[in-house]
Amino acid sequence: FCAAMMDKQRFPHNEFSFYFSRLPEQKSAIFFGGVDPRYYHGDFTLFNVMKFDFTTEAEGGGKRVWKGSEHYWQVQCDEIFFRYKSGKTSRLVGTTSVIFDTGTSFNTVPSEYHERWMENVPREVMTSDYDSLPDICYVFSSLQEGVDGQTECLTPEQYIVGKVRRSDGETYYETGVMRLDVPAPFGPSFILGDVFMRHYYTLFRREIPGERPPQIGIAQAKLRVNVADAAVFAQRSQIPRLDNEISSTFPELSNHHLSNSPPSPARSLTELSQQTQQLQENGGEPSDAFRAGGTPLLGQPTRNAAIRARDQPPPTSW
Repeated sequence: FCAAMMDKQRFPHNEFSFYFSRLPEQKSAIFFGGVDPRYYHGDFTLFNVMKFDFTTEAEGGGKRVWKGSEHYWQVQCDEIFFRYKSGKTSRLVGTTSVIFDTGTSFNTVPSEYHERWMENVPREVMTSDYDSLPDICYVFSSLQEGVDGQTECLTPEQYIVGKVRRSDGETYYETGVMRLDVPAPFGPSFILGDVFMRHYYTLFRREIPGERPPQIGIAQAKLRVNVADAAVFAQRSQIPRLDNEISSTFPELSNHHLSNSPPSPARSLTELSQQTQQLQENGGEPSDAFRAGGTPLLGQPTRNAAIRARDQPPPTSW
């Protein structure tokens, strides 16, 4: 969908972003063409998407060979480790990779690291053992050579997804992780799904040849967002409303996703100026009103098996 819309130059920027709500009364959002600063704190940290040599099934049979091409939204990770309250750390793996996937509910770990992971963060944790759980830390590779990577950690409060009472009366917590093996040449790789993105507003930037590679960006997500204000902010874009374009290209999305769309975008610079002033009053930058763009669909994001950096079929073994 995004590739088709970008090819038609319907987005102000070749990018889209996701906000996953942690509150049942507040909806999640997807933004086409930019970001909305009302949904996150601070600045984005950017990571380049990894490229591989691989083959896929070609239309009409046979194989298609890809050289130095991206496939998943996959970035290099310098280290994954566990950090305990005592200050002790335990390394799980050194250089590896992670895939950002909005269609995966839990975070995942490859089979070869699963046993070691479970020794530190079990799938089920007795409530009495909660205080002994570590943070799970990912060290993302820096874009600048010689600069340390960016470390982002999930606390037990963030990666625990439920509380269950057994028939014997014991209560335990469930952690948001599952075992999954990404096939070669892209694996072994870890996947960061909804459990991670509930806490990090995530930006997916397509490649602009000669200017920048495809990139992933993350920023701290806000817990609470005034959705009414966000809908007003979203009207700043000067691009036409995308409802008809979406309906004609992907009719299966129209009834489910467009019912919660905000009003049509602003049509005049006067309206844009008013929205820019409102944005500044709420802590945003004036340039955001013109740079970010994009009409959010204020509903649950599309739940594809994976949103890829290129329009290529997944490996047959996935």
